[in-house]
Amino acid sequence: MKKLFATFVFLSLILSAAAGRPRYIIQTGHSGPVTVLEYAASDDVLVSGGVDGTIKVWNRETHKILFADRISPDAIRLLALHPDKPIFAAVSERDGVSTVHCGDWRRGTTLYE
Repeated sequence: MKKLFATFVFLSLILSAAAGRPRYIIQTGHSGPVTVLEYAASDDVLVSGGVDGTIKVWNRETHKILFADRISPDAIRLLALHPDKPIFAAVSERDGVSTVHCGDWRRGTTLYE
């Protein structure tokens, strides 16, 4: 899914640049680039993490944000999702030191930090 989306965006940018048209800007809801993106099939949601240290959970059909939390002042580098539960684990890094953040996005609670 994410490879198909990335390919579409890449091709759209190339074709619009070749035709002399303005490039597309995709609003991600983050205040900077998205660094990680995962799909949770059990809930049919996309979960993104960005350089702004936020995790966002998106309804895939409506594109609405179901959960958003700034879990770190640093960029999210890795993201993992539980296959059956609304639980995420994210890793941020500063000066070579990694921090793991775990949370339940449906309840909006921190499980581990």
